[in-house]
This record gives sequence, structure tokens and C-alpha cells, in this order.
Amino acid sequence: MCETIVIKIGGNALAEMNETFFKMLRQLQQQAVQIVIVHGGGPMISKACTEMGLKVIKKSGIRVTDQMTMAVTQQVITETIQPKLLQVLKQQGISAVAMNTQDKMVQGDYLNQSDYGYVGLPAQLPAHTKTYLAQGNVVIFGPLCQTEDQTWLNVNADTMAAFVAKALKADRLVLMTDVPGVLYNGHVMPNVHYQQVQRLIASGILKRGMVPKVAAAYKALEAGVSQVEILGDLSKHGTLVLP
Repeated sequence: MCETIVIKIGGNALAEMNETFFKMLRQLQQQAVQIVIVHGGGPMISKACTEMGLKVIKKSGIRVTDQMTMAVTQQVITETIQPKLLQVLKQQGISAVAMNTQDKMVQGDYLNQSDYGYVGLPAQLPAHTKTYLAQGNVVIFGPLCQTEDQTWLNVNADTMAAFVAKALKADRLVLMTDVPGVLYNGHVMPNVHYQQVQRLIASGILKRGMVPKVAAAYKALEAGVSQVEILGDLSKHGTLVLP
């Protein structure tokens, strides 16, 4: 049975996809590993919202999303980031399929509409996801889902990555970020377990975007994903997340 790895790349997705990144993807494909990429879009979405005069509000690292912000988010993800990702992968000779078109949408529902607005919790992968992987494609998910009535919802990208890893019963989940791992006093922790994480959050050492990231890591572990790592470079070790 093929190994499956889910790689979550951050909001500055295109900048993170350097030659080292592509080399690692090729090596994984040569080893017959099935690859899923989940990308964010935070910085570009925030920039677009600010240019339109929309307030950028986050609670516990999750973007509060009103109807206008949702429209901007959808546009940035589906019309800017994903087409560029597909183009760059094609230039590198890597076949990829994006799963945010109308017939390839993740299904979900509101996370908590009164607190977060149009923010979703993913619940079901699109049909044929496993088929695309088996055909050798890198499958790309953005941080979006739709309700049964096709309302678009914004999804935290780490939450989406954990969901995809769970749904595919992935062997590995890699959460890439703009730091080399979970930091303590400026140093990367080679591993971190649940009780440590709770203490780091309570003391304010882990905050903002790292909080949903470690929460997603533990959801994936609880769902049976064998290995979860938080890192800044796919070719280097970061922080291994332990139960």
C-alpha cells in the first residue's frame, strides 16, 4: 500500500516552493509516495482585505469572516494562489490537480457562525480524490469548503490539513510554517508532547497562528496519523509532535 503524506504550506505558499522543495517532492514521488499539498493564503487575503477597507480580525488564530471577506478570500484562493501553484508545479514537470472547483469541493459546515461568521469545518473530501492520487498527481487543497447549499466557507489551513490527513488515513502530516519549528527561548524543540504544549499555550509562549497549528497536529494524531511534524524547511527536521 502506498504511503501518503500531507504537506501544509503557509500563506506565502509560492515563496516556500523553492528548488529544495521541488527536489523533495520529486524524491517522494520516486519512492511512490502519494502527495497532498494544503495551502493557506493569509498574508495575501489580509492585504486584499486591507486594500478594500475591510477590517482584519482574528480570534485564536482564526480569521473572522464576514460576507465581503469571504468573497475576497474565495477570489484570492481560486483566482490567484491556486492557478499560480498549478503553473509552477507544471513548470517543474509535476502533475497536479486543484480541488477547489465546483465539482471538486470539500464539503463542510459552519464552525461557529455567531463567533466567526463564514468559517467552516470540513467534513467530506471530494469524490475521486484517491483516484487522482493513484494516478500520480499531487492533489492540492486550499482553505475552503462549501455547505450543502453551496455557501462558501473559509477554513483555517492547518485545520484543513489535519482533516485531509485524517480522511486519507495519511502516514505523515507536515505543517510548514515561517519558523523552523516550535520555538522555546529562540531554540527549536526537537519534539513536544501534549502536556508541554498546554503549558506553552498557558504561559503565552505559543500564541497566534501556532495555537491552531498544534491543535491541528493533535487532531491528526488522535485520528491515527502516524507522524506529525512542524517545520520551516521540508529538507530539515523541525519539531516532532508527540501524544
